[in-house]
Amino acid sequence: MASVPRPRRLERSGIAFAAIGSVVIFGPLLYLAWPRADEPAADEPSPGAPARPDQPEPAAMGIDAAAVDREASLLFQPVLVWADDSVTVQGTGFTVEHPRGTFAVTSSCFVVPSEIPLRRVAFGSLPGLDKLGTVREAWGPMGPCASDSADDMRDDYLVMPIEAIAGLQRLQLDPRDELPVGEAVWLPDKSDATAVGHVVHTGRITRSSLGVIEVALDQPITLESQAGSPVLSQVSNRVLGILAGASSEAGERLYLAPASVLRAVMDDEAREAVPLTEALVRWIPLEGDPTEP
Repeated sequence: MASVPRPRRLERSGIAFAAIGSVVIFGPLLYLAWPRADEPAADEPSPGAPARPDQPEPAAMGIDAAAVDREASLLFQPVLVWADDSVTVQGTGFTVEHPRGTFAVTSSCFVVPSEIPLRRVAFGSLPGLDKLGTVREAWGPMGPCASDSADDMRDDYLVMPIEAIAGLQRLQLDPRDELPVGEAVWLPDKSDATAVGHVVHTGRITRSSLGVIEVALDQPITLESQAGSPVLSQVSNRVLGILAGASSEAGERLYLAPASVLRAVMDDEAREAVPLTEALVRWIPLEGDPTEP
């Protein structure tokens, strides 16, 4: 199998993970516009729909199904403010409810390539890009996003401690380390075409390991700046992983950083909030460094 294209390595890949959707804007232009394709509405199951007839019931798998309204807002647009005061609008994010608090989650693949430290992340509504909040801290180091392997997407994450964002549902992580091939999944795909900022696409798991979850969608979608989106189980209505790569711009196969990585980050009692400017080792300035942001 060919290596998985990831947004931060488009220059190395023959198959792009679609348009990154990176736009550099400054000051008052912060919330004006950002690129993403309008997707036609897909056939959406009803809110909190049960597992498909060919899928086991959650109780039979030892899982409590989470209540998620697919027709209400689930996603936010990350707006990245850098130490040089430049601003980029990249990726997709969501929030997670965890016993240790509430966390905002997105992909690190849009962040790690930069030699300029990330100062803060603002959360924009979908659609509309109204400012919902901002954060200056990460929950310990972010994923280094160093692996080029199609079998290992575990290093593509950015977890940030936050207060709950009004009007945005908090998701829960699936507790399983092993997922069955064939399990039905759904993806909230961000879009301007709906009032809640996403349309729902469905698919199934085609491969699962500790390093990566592979998903085949029932209908291909155009991928554009969706890295960091959650993919949820139709059995548990919980997050199975975050979108990290794809087999092509058409998105027939998606590759996910498994939710087990996020669980490990959020469960780690040694972690604490650190400034985003220090969430990567190479961003931490030497004492007295005149380039300190």
